[in-house]
Amino acid sequence: MAETVSYINNYVKIYIWKLAAYIAGFASLAIVTPRVTSSAALFGIFSFCMSLNIFFQYADLGFINAAQKYASEYYGRRDQDGEIKVTGFCCFIFTLFIIPVSLFILWISFYPELMIKGISSSPEELKLASRLLLVLFLFSPVLIAQRIIQIIFAVRLEDYYPQRINIIVSLIRIASVFYFFGNGRYLLFEYFLFYNLLTIAAILANIIIAKKRYNYSFLYLLRCCRFSKELYNKTSKLAYNSFFLSLSWIIFYELDLLYIGYFLGKNEVAYYAIGLTLLRFFRDAFGTFYYPFVIRFNHMVGRNENEALSNLYKTLLRIGAPITVIPSVAMIVLMKPLILSWVGPNYEDSIFVAQVLATSFLLSFITYPAGALLTAREQLRKLYLNATIQPLIFVTGVLCTQHFLGISSYALFKSLAIQVNVFLFILYSARYLNISIVSFLNRYMKQLIPSVLFIIGFGYLAGKLIHAQKGLYSLVTVGICLSVAVLCAFTIYYFVDVEFKNFLKSTLGRLMKKDKQQIA
Repeated sequence: MAETVSYINNYVKIYIWKLAAYIAGFASLAIVTPRVTSSAALFGIFSFCMSLNIFFQYADLGFINAAQKYASEYYGRRDQDGEIKVTGFCCFIFTLFIIPVSLFILWISFYPELMIKGISSSPEELKLASRLLLVLFLFSPVLIAQRIIQIIFAVRLEDYYPQRINIIVSLIRIASVFYFFGNGRYLLFEYFLFYNLLTIAAILANIIIAKKRYNYSFLYLLRCCRFSKELYNKTSKLAYNSFFLSLSWIIFYELDLLYIGYFLGKNEVAYYAIGLTLLRFFRDAFGTFYYPFVIRFNHMVGRNENEALSNLYKTLLRIGAPITVIPSVAMIVLMKPLILSWVGPNYEDSIFVAQVLATSFLLSFITYPAGALLTAREQLRKLYLNATIQPLIFVTGVLCTQHFLGISSYALFKSLAIQVNVFLFILYSARYLNISIVSFLNRYMKQLIPSVLFIIGFGYLAGKLIHAQKGLYSLVTVGICLSVAVLCAFTIYYFVDVEFKNFLKSTLGRLMKKDKQQIA
């Protein structure tokens, strides 16, 4: 019980600081995005170039994900030597593969017109694209340090330490917008350069924290950054599986702006990027909620705690349902006034796209824990099946329909592919819990109906009353309406779902008991 309470305290700290980070992120969306989007063409180029950064994120062939899993297991057994060795080996692999990706980005920086349709006639647009891509190339080694920091804090479930640094950095970035944009200035390249310099400062601060708090030997880590046949044999199976999943993830989630920029043009990139920004906001938020539990899955598998794993999985389904469904429905219902007040009527084409993309995360309370469970238990065939179906549906649908549906085809087939994936995860979950699909739906989804109906009715009335126009006042008004809808819907769910209510009471009681013991 003591260990459980300890981890709950860590979860709470992570969520508190993540919440603060998302408040800063929301402030960034409210302040930064309207200024950056003042030129749809340049914003489209900026979004396209930033999307190339994804090639760096997945250049490790899955070894970083494998490192985090096995480092978590080593940490669970209190074996820091093994943790550092596997981290160093996987970062060595990452370094090897980041070099050709960097060279590719460098080459593209000299010929951006080959990748972005319609910019060859504008010297200003060509120059901006070239300089942005050059910055991506120069700062690519920073990603290696970011991954190391991520692993060190994540396996200890103490992500809240780097999160505090990131909040400070985010606030500085937000404040800098008033210098780089406005009063006739549109310094997009300079802003991006400053953005990356702040990232380096954050990494240095996190290294100091890790050294002092954990006595983490970065010199030993550097010595472990080499090839090891033993570690390769240990991590390669999961790594290559993770790479396949990452490749599927890239094709399905991360290349939309590249496809659109190449086939449809820079303005369409800008319209789609607004919806994609909101989708990523959801993805990051829900990923944050489930991330500590993913680490605990690995701890439990490493210790063969099968019953505890099953109980945690049931708990995640129960508490995750309202946390993912209610905000998603509220966002869909109030999407039109949100976008009009956020970026203005020039981005009306983004509204339908954003609504459809938001449906992708309606049932995230199933996909996130189910995917983490399959990974922790190394059920590779099921992971391969899901990873194959999603991009296949998406790419096939887009290629067949984009010439007459435009950017809407990307959103529609992305959502369709995810719903198919949800169905498969429901099958896996029901089998794991040894219940029928009907029982699964009754147990985890039926209680959501009153809350969803309330949001739809509230959103309809609010949409009629709100006269949205671009500006902070209108955006705050929409934000208040969203908050009221979500809070009221959560209240309804709290009284409808008895198990959810009991879980919250039990968790709060254990936390308060722990605090009293510490005070005593």
